[in-house]
Parts: sequence; structure tokens; C-alpha cells
Amino acid sequence: MLERVARHTWWRSMCLEQAVAGRWMLRRRGIPSTMYVGMAKRNGNFIAHAWLVGEGRTVTGASAENYATLAAFRER
Repeated sequence: MLERVARHTWWRSMCLEQAVAGRWMLRRRGIPSTMYVGMAKRNGNFIAHAWLVGEGRTVTGASAENYATLAAFRER
């Protein structure tokens, strides 16, 4: 749902902003989550990505399996 809404905002709504917004929404509902930040190398360039996992399901950033995890931020 966050990805659909992000396409229609006039401000920047990339993966990091979506993960932070999703984390805030889950926190308000008392649902634990983990926000990840990772990197991948494509065509000689490094690309960063953020994704959010809540209750064992990926909430934002569905293509996270191609990224090496640099940091994980858990919310209990």
C-alpha cells in the first residue's frame, strides 16, 4: 500500500522514506518491525536500498533479496 501512495506524492517517496513511514505506522499499532538498509553493486555502481519487515513479512522494499544488509534497526 505504501508504494502505491508514494507514486502520487509531490515529495520524494523513495525506499527509505517508505520504510520510515511504514515503521511509524506499525509502531502506532503495536506491531514489531525491523528496518534494514543494504547495498548492491550494479554496472559498477553501488546502489543503496531500505526495506521494512513486520511480523515476518516484507512491508516495503520487496526486492530486498539482492542487497547485502549493512544495518538492521529493530522496533519492539
